[in-house]
Amino acid sequence: MNQKEPFLSLKGISKSFPIAGKRIPILKDISFDVFKEEWIGLMGPSGSGKTTLLSIIAGLIRPDRGKILWKGKHLPYFFDIYPAYLRNRHIGVIFQDFRLVESETVWENLILPLRIRGWYGKNQLDYAQWLLKKVGLETHKHHRAGLLSGGQKQRLSLARAFVIQPLLVLADEPFANLDEKTSEELLELLEILFKEQPFSMILVHHKKKLAKKCHKTYHLHEGRLELL
Repeated sequence: MNQKEPFLSLKGISKSFPIAGKRIPILKDISFDVFKEEWIGLMGPSGSGKTTLLSIIAGLIRPDRGKILWKGKHLPYFFDIYPAYLRNRHIGVIFQDFRLVESETVWENLILPLRIRGWYGKNQLDYAQWLLKKVGLETHKHHRAGLLSGGQKQRLSLARAFVIQPLLVLADEPFANLDEKTSEELLELLEILFKEQPFSMILVHHKKKLAKKCHKTYHLHEGRLELL
């Protein structure tokens, strides 16, 4: 792929949901590009559709209209197989609601993407152990995820997104449940991970300080996207 070509392209993405018997538009003709190793900030009020937009990019929900191009190729939704393949190998997702398997241990949650993939070796497990230490959960390795605090669950969610060493990270307010000190530590971790193996990222946030870390920032309001 040419370095100047978009890594990811959204073209005319629209999405509505049935609410009280009516179709309410959430996203209206959203188009933007993400280039290789580029960090994109996404801001906007609560309920503006930021999580919906990330979910569409991740292939978790389908748009009503529009298309997504991955490295210049149309991302099909045929039986959801291809989006699932990308999530398991190339796209790391940090969910706002964590989406951990609370009955399983921290370690089992961390390596879940590797287990789904069906193969991993010592290098992958060593990297997972390194991530666990970096997010401060090494001593919680064998604890059930359901017993963690909200902040600890967020840190585990971040580590799980990176265990596959993704090309693209979709981060839905990853610092929302963390104190200022922990937020700064994890932001430093993101920068360390980027230096070791660069990745593109779409980062949903509400902090001006984080906007300075992004190459560009968009504001989503009333279904429309505006470059800040």
